[in-house]
Amino acid sequence: MLYLIGMGLGSEKDITINGLEAVKSCDKVFLECYTSKLVDVDVKKLEEFYGKKIILADRDLVENNPGEILNSAKKGNAALLIVGSPLGATTHMDILQRAKKLNIDVNVIDNAGILTAVGITGLSLYKFGRVVTIPKDNKNVISPYDFMLKNKEIGLHTLVLLDINEELMSAREGLDYLIRCGMDIKEKVIVCGGLGGENPEIKYGEAGDVSVSKFPQCVILLGELHFAEEEFLNNYL
Repeated sequence: MLYLIGMGLGSEKDITINGLEAVKSCDKVFLECYTSKLVDVDVKKLEEFYGKKIILADRDLVENNPGEILNSAKKGNAALLIVGSPLGATTHMDILQRAKKLNIDVNVIDNAGILTAVGITGLSLYKFGRVVTIPKDNKNVISPYDFMLKNKEIGLHTLVLLDINEELMSAREGLDYLIRCGMDIKEKVIVCGGLGGENPEIKYGEAGDVSVSKFPQCVILLGELHFAEEEFLNNYL
């Protein structure tokens, strides 16, 4: 059995009871460590809480050489721990599909992810368009900005995820990239850090100077605001 287990966003305690029971039943536990990170926890804390040794699974292991994970699931029970919701990235859909082709039973145990956590901003989740990610190496990349413009044209908000690669991209780096692409420094945006943790940091202000000091996760570019959304955003000025 292969378990794809969402861990939530904040700490080791955000895993569901179903997820924790599944982890404890596994012979091997892998942690996908390149698409996202938990806000308030490191691997040692996870191992202490789960009572299991955790094997770090980088991009190469999960995408190119998943044999260790899949073979473990063929022989017994194996878990792939994923920050947020387990199927929030196409990477995880791919390993699910590979497992099915090998006739490996798969159990997906869901959890909260960034796509819903941004509801704390007061923006309607129904009014978000295509989600984009700003890569760390973005010198010749313009597609995130282009997709933001397309969302904006039809009045939709844009959730902009920040690349973590080997180190976290700051909200300031993400905004500076968008400004270089053509965004007005006076445009109002939202930046979020530590969503899912005990004390998330949310700031609403002009693109030229707004930022967060906590674990940076995303920037939100605004479409047409309903008066209720606008009123709620004033809490974050």
